[in-house]
Amino acid sequence: LLFFIMSATNNADAKPHRPCTEYNIFFQLERAYILQVLLHAPPSLEPDDVFRPAQSTYAGLPPLPRRYESLVLPNDWHLPGKEKRRKRKHRKSHGAIGFHELSERIVEAWKRTDDEVRGY
Repeated sequence: LLFFIMSATNNADAKPHRPCTEYNIFFQLERAYILQVLLHAPPSLEPDDVFRPAQSTYAGLPPLPRRYESLVLPNDWHLPGKEKRRKRKHRKSHGAIGFHELSERIVEAWKRTDDEVRGY
């Protein structure tokens, strides 16, 4: 029965994933920026899992804003529905900042972000 339910949800009739909103994309990029640039927390990605703008899944999409060009991002950060495609690896938290404080910083950054970032 479990196999039947799983196979029924993975068929071709399944709805496509909703695209990310401007804020969803900004949140992902700004979170990485705060952790890597401001707090100097090293990214915990394997070399094969790192995003490269030349990869095929990113073809035709605009280049990252200058603020985020140097970030180390997961190779599928820009794809909606990634949480359903891969299981999250168990990792020790960066411990550099709490979720509440991180969220507050991102909200403040969104309020004062420039046109290049918001237009991305």
